[in-house]
Amino acid sequence: MKKILASTLTAALVAGAAATGIEIYNDRDAKFTWGVGYHHFHNRSVTNDKNTMTALGTSHMNIWTLGLGWRFDKNWRLHGAAAWNTSGKNQLEATDPGATEPSGQLPSRNPRLAWSMQLDYKGANPANQGSWGAYAAYRRLGLWATWIPTYEINGAVEQNNRGWDFGVSYVPLKNVSLSAKCFRGSGIDEYEKINALFGEIEMFCRST
Repeated sequence: MKKILASTLTAALVAGAAATGIEIYNDRDAKFTWGVGYHHFHNRSVTNDKNTMTALGTSHMNIWTLGLGWRFDKNWRLHGAAAWNTSGKNQLEATDPGATEPSGQLPSRNPRLAWSMQLDYKGANPANQGSWGAYAAYRRLGLWATWIPTYEINGAVEQNNRGWDFGVSYVPLKNVSLSAKCFRGSGIDEYEKINALFGEIEMFCRST
């Protein structure tokens, strides 16, 4: 029986901050998928690399998320996600109210907003030798909306970056997966060019 609606409640300690959250979503195997979430972080002195609550002028962070996906057929799937931090002040406005884009236009970037759009083709399944998959994505990871982004490990893209993320994976042997990924983009604030390559070999142990 397929799940029509599901929810996940979380409570954890993330980078020194008390974190709670709730996510509601539909069946992940459906043709059209969706999900919404709310995440709350609290700590007056937490510091996580470039991300500080004190810099936002608050000891609380409220992050709202939305995810949508569409499966065209058994091979192609388009999906995206967005996150919005409704707490604190805009970092750019606080540090440099007169900042402009290189073109001279007023700044359009917002460190409280993050979003990602990805197109998948097939997919590598470690249990199926010879299976493979590829993806192309554009990601914009606003500093205050991406507390600990998983893309930082999987796609060589970090907080406060934006750009194109490409990847391919292949299973040469059962339970052995090879992957190669490339990111081409820039920083959201500094506009420095960022080019990165990422390769990985994974081995899976499965009990019978």
